[in-house]
Amino acid sequence: MGASKNISVAMCTYNGERYLREQLDSITSQTMLPAELIICDDGSVDSTLKIAEDFAHSSPFKVRVQRNSKNLGVTKNFEQAICLSSGEFIALCDQDDVWYPQKLAALSAKLSANPLAGGVFSNADLIDENSRPLGKELWQAFDFSPKFQRRFMHSDQVSVLLKRGVVTGATFMIRADLRNAFSPIPSSWLHDDWISWMLALKSRLIFTTERLLGYRVHSGQQAGVPALTLRGRMSQSREKESRMSRERMQRFKDLKARLGDMHIEASPNLIKDIENVIRHSDARANLGRSYFDRLRYVLSHYAAYDRYSNGLRTMLKDILQP
Repeated sequence: MGASKNISVAMCTYNGERYLREQLDSITSQTMLPAELIICDDGSVDSTLKIAEDFAHSSPFKVRVQRNSKNLGVTKNFEQAICLSSGEFIALCDQDDVWYPQKLAALSAKLSANPLAGGVFSNADLIDENSRPLGKELWQAFDFSPKFQRRFMHSDQVSVLLKRGVVTGATFMIRADLRNAFSPIPSSWLHDDWISWMLALKSRLIFTTERLLGYRVHSGQQAGVPALTLRGRMSQSREKESRMSRERMQRFKDLKARLGDMHIEASPNLIKDIENVIRHSDARANLGRSYFDRLRYVLSHYAAYDRYSNGLRTMLKDILQP
């Protein structure tokens, strides 16, 4: 088992006692061990902190445990963990997954072989609360199909990100020297979505189709996968869909503002796309109660649904959701 002097693992914890030990054991089982593990605990009131501190005393690599004096939330806590990391490559780590032994070796090899890439991410298996496979892959849940994989790798990455986020933080490894490209992270964004946008604009993202971890699906996770069935997705309430659309509108407002503050040459077409996402999200958040009004709006804005959301699936949701 080798050790890498240039890999940091940035982990965030919060009341994660049930699964944390299994995740930590999977890190020590890596074929390439990290140089360090940064654990930022966001005010846990269970035994999470004790598990982390006990692990630090016996770990084969350096472990730093940081306890936040106040709750930062998942986005700001990950930003802190990333900033505390000293490695050339930083692997983001959730508290409740199970890494497969080759994860760090595979991701670091991809980044080393692609010096122009700012980050790399992978696929994963979905597992349940008892670590049993669910028979589905993470990319299936996020609709990152082979078609979109080809577009993302060989064409315009931004056009894919305009439709949906495709990078899950638990699968993500980034170059530390690009931290300034995404910090600070706006509170409206999840850390992985924001970082993927910034790295796609400042450098490039790559991926591997390998499933390098078991991504746990359970009721207590702070940010999970979408419903796994069409019926489950269609059953979301109109109120929830409206709230999610308002949140997306705010995220893209913050993205537009950041592009104006950073040294990123945003093309007029990109600015126009971002403004269109804002308008599209605003309209979806305020769809009327009338079935016929919704139908009329959706059918007249097919192009926006096709470019900025999940096309026909989102159209059906907006028409049919009660």
